Amino acid sequence: MLKPAAHHSSPRPARDRWLLLVALLAFALWLAALGPIRSWASGAGLRDHWLIGVAPSFFAGATMALWQAFAVRSTPLAAAAGAVAIVALAEAAQFALPRYTPDIRDVLAGIAGVALVVPLLVWRARRAAKLTGPSAD
Repeated sequence: MLKPAAHHSSPRPARDRWLLLVALLAFALWLAALGPIRSWASGAGLRDHWLIGVAPSFFAGATMALWQAFAVRSTPLAAAAGAVAIVALAEAAQFALPRYTPDIRDVLAGIAGVALVVPLLVWRARRAAKLTGPSAD
């Protein structure tokens, strides 16, 4: 019978439920920016405003970074890098989709959303490290 490979790194930190709550809030804002906010903007004559156009990408970047930090329990830098990659790849995929036009402003808005939550991720990671104390390596 095969034995599982020994894992010599320190144990993964516990999931931060507070990050889950903030990620779900960001996700709700992302969905709102795709639907109700755009509908309201159309009625208010603001449909073509650039901010309405990039808002979903902004909230997508924030949501992806928060989710990465919560679900995968990655470091703040890894969560940010992963979120930026996902936002950029999603925008690049639009080259192959009919009726979609990739826009660098969407990528920049996604990066801005990631940048907004990085200090939060760093704070939560440092807080978790203080609560758990030094590892027993």
